[in-house]
Amino acid sequence: MKKLIMITNYFPYGSDTGEMYLRNEIFETSRIFDEVVILSCNAKKGDFLFTDNLPQNVQYFALDAGLSKISSIPMIFSSNYLMDDHKILCERKSNSFAKNCFLYYFLNKTKYRINRIHSLELFKSSKEDNVIIYSYRLFDLAMIAVFLKKQYYNNAMVISRAHRYDLYEEKNRLKYLPCRVYLMNNLDMIYPCSFDGEKYLRNKYKKYGNKVLCSYLGTKDYGFQEKTENSTLQVISCSNVIPVKRVEKIAAVMLELSKRIDLVWTHIGDGTDLEKIKRKYSNEISDGIMIFAGKQQHEQVIKQYQQKFYDLFINLSESEGIPQSIMEALSFGIPIVATNVGGNAEIVLDHYTGYLVEENEVIQQIANIIEKYSKMSISSVNLMRRNCRNRWKECFNAANNSIRFFEGIVH
Repeated sequence: MKKLIMITNYFPYGSDTGEMYLRNEIFETSRIFDEVVILSCNAKKGDFLFTDNLPQNVQYFALDAGLSKISSIPMIFSSNYLMDDHKILCERKSNSFAKNCFLYYFLNKTKYRINRIHSLELFKSSKEDNVIIYSYRLFDLAMIAVFLKKQYYNNAMVISRAHRYDLYEEKNRLKYLPCRVYLMNNLDMIYPCSFDGEKYLRNKYKKYGNKVLCSYLGTKDYGFQEKTENSTLQVISCSNVIPVKRVEKIAAVMLELSKRIDLVWTHIGDGTDLEKIKRKYSNEISDGIMIFAGKQQHEQVIKQYQQKFYDLFINLSESEGIPQSIMEALSFGIPIVATNVGGNAEIVLDHYTGYLVEENEVIQQIANIIEKYSKMSISSVNLMRRNCRNRWKECFNAANNSIRFFEGIVH
């Protein structure tokens, strides 16, 4: 019997929690494995389930394992959890005080969740073979995956995906992520969602390079649209409105562009910077040039793409893996303007599926690129839109990628 234990932050609980890929792959996964067990580390019993129609062979458990940084402070200086491990002990000795605070919080958070797992009858006496333990992120979830193998499943294969914040250490405020060497040593395979991530890990941890292999995620097929007439340029973006996403820079580009062509820019998402941006561009909002649609459920976003034609999708983040938002736009045939960071260059093929701009590209230059695109013929635009669709089919179709990923591991 083939069994998969999946470790998530919230999935299948919650609405849009950054784990939409798992919604895309769970039904394919359930066909490959006889049994799927999901441990939702941050979910609480009674939390909203995204669907009542999960496959029958899928079990899910809310660990109710919240541990705030404040509540963990008393434990920071007393914890000896995993401190007998040589690799973590060496890490602690070489760390600064601030990094050790992060390390101890990280370990205590893991321990707190592990204590919850201990209470599940499911894991009281498990000695099955053919078990794969699957962490969705190369962070605290991966620590739990390693623990499960050591405690319950000696013969299990333990794997982890890696995305952005759980991958690029230099993007962390302390330029540090805890227990990297420990995880690289104890995981059987790590699957970054981009070749950029694969290259990053292989270069940084050369000793474990043979454990690292890119595996693209993907999105569902919701349809494809071609351009039929020239009209006001419709630009769409979708992300949290937080500093790393640089939505304010998009707004500045749109302001510059609105002086040259007719356009409407719609942004989906909210966050800490939203009200500041809305105040700054209140005139453009009043004029209908900028629309801030706020946070929407995933189904609403897809319906919006299906019911309204968008000419371009824009993402000017300073850090990315390969965003689901870009994959979904690509599936509809929407060309992309995006910064050349993370794995963006693997999905945005310059002048083929859109346009890559450098992270520090000036506003006027980005506006120039979009203005030039807006003046292309309908036939040229539709050629690029078909390129987008074909690139999505080739590399970012969730159903195909899920099957390849898990069948490759099982066999």
